[in-house]
Amino acid sequence: LINYIQKNHLMKMSYLLTTSMKLKIKHIMNIKNYKIMSKHLNKEIGMFGQKLVCKYLKENKFNYWTNDDKNNYNKNDIIMEKDNNLYFVEVSTKRHTFKNNHKCTGKNKKQIDRYIERESLYGHKYFIVFVDYNTKTIYGNYISNLMNKTYSRGKEFPYVENSGGQVITYFNLENMTVLADINKDDLDKLGELHFKNKTQKEQVNLFDAINDLKNGY
Repeated sequence: LINYIQKNHLMKMSYLLTTSMKLKIKHIMNIKNYKIMSKHLNKEIGMFGQKLVCKYLKENKFNYWTNDDKNNYNKNDIIMEKDNNLYFVEVSTKRHTFKNNHKCTGKNKKQIDRYIERESLYGHKYFIVFVDYNTKTIYGNYISNLMNKTYSRGKEFPYVENSGGQVITYFNLENMTVLADINKDDLDKLGELHFKNKTQKEQVNLFDAINDLKNGY
């Protein structure tokens, strides 16, 4: 009888352990899948933004070139010609934010520093463009202009701040030049992509929170 009870107890423990491991593995796989999907959506959003910028350049009869690398939008450089000068066009497809009651937007400081260094060392010129769903516009400016100090209601721009684990250089939207409005069809598509991406990130956060509760955090 004792042997039977011990054997039965071990079988139950084994079952519970197996079930726990299965849940943990499922949790890890779900997070992995959602993160992969979120990364894919980030890429899709970025490529769609670049498509809109190319559309603007074409409609306004700018000469421009792109390597058209569909596998990696980070390598999909756009080069435009203006006033007999060539400019690298760097596109960010993102919504602006509010900092100290100022509408502003920004890019990773390492990227900005790299652009400035290349301008200084090699004479490369950069035009920074933002495709903004909230303002329904495409806006931008030359990096040399954006790096000039300006003040708005006592706030100096540009300024650097840690945000979400990244160091971001923020620019005041008042320093941007509006290039074009985003038409309704493109805006609907962009809104759909942003919504899907936000939903994926919320799912990852939900899985993380559930896992923390299970682990007693």
